[in-house]
Amino acid sequence: MSKSSNPFVSASSDYVLDVSGQLNILPRPDTQDNSGVRFYRNDKYVGLTAPTTITTSTTFKLPESDGQSNEILTTDGKGNLSWTTVTRGDKGEPGAGDKGEKGETGSSGTGTKGENGNFGGLSFPYEMNTNTNIPTAPLLVGKIRFDRTSQKDAENIYISKLDIDSNNLTTFLSSHKGHIRIAHRVTSDRNILYEIINISNDVHGNFILNVRNIAATSKQFSDQDEIFLTFTRTGDKGDSGDKGEPGEKGADSTVKGDKGESGKDGDKGENSVVPGPQGDKGSKGEIGPQGPAVEGGGVLPYEPYSIHNANSLTSMY
Repeated sequence: MSKSSNPFVSASSDYVLDVSGQLNILPRPDTQDNSGVRFYRNDKYVGLTAPTTITTSTTFKLPESDGQSNEILTTDGKGNLSWTTVTRGDKGEPGAGDKGEKGETGSSGTGTKGENGNFGGLSFPYEMNTNTNIPTAPLLVGKIRFDRTSQKDAENIYISKLDIDSNNLTTFLSSHKGHIRIAHRVTSDRNILYEIINISNDVHGNFILNVRNIAATSKQFSDQDEIFLTFTRTGDKGDSGDKGEPGEKGADSTVKGDKGESGKDGDKGENSVVPGPQGDKGSKGEIGPQGPAVEGGGVLPYEPYSIHNANSLTSMY
């Protein structure tokens, strides 16, 4: 290849360089630098240079048209370039490098605290009073106490008429039935669920809830803990349904039942002191036999009865 002894150093006045045939870019004659080309934009450029060592001359032939989005320019190993879609290769084997040291703990987050979650039902804010004595006066506004030191085993719960927000529970509890859940307003490690057996008022106007424990956490409430009283209510008895139509008459049975056992003899009646009615008159007796004949055709002479003793009479016939 012939080389020009006078390298090109300028272009025409309109800054356009036209080259007919092949453009050869050679290194400076007095250096061994790689030749290259630079494309400038202001004072920055993008350049291409020849490799430091070249063992075989290679000419790359560009594709005939632009490729599609995200395609890359690839060679077939013979200098022919084409646009190719990138495909993801198989997953490589896990690296066998040493485990790195644990990083430093990050700073605490600054997210906004969420709202308190409540048991389904109507809830009222109160404050715990761990005194287990029966109230001798109206409880302070928003106060609640149990009748047992073991709160889950309480049988009676005393509640002030007004909650912390001064809501009056009188109308609500006058006809309530169902369950009550007592839960800490901030943490989830303290809550008790009771069945409400009866609701009444003491002479001081405090509510008395007679309850039975259903479930409880192991941790108890502390004095002045902020809590929620949440009531779930069972429905009222519905109206009676309409009377059903009369059923059809059953078929007559042809099987006669077994005879029942004879009853026991009744008690013997008492003797009556009233005489019975007089019997009917008897029938007339038959005619007696004829007497013996008397000689001469007469009759036996009449003889009066003789007295043999003072107690009997004997016929003298």
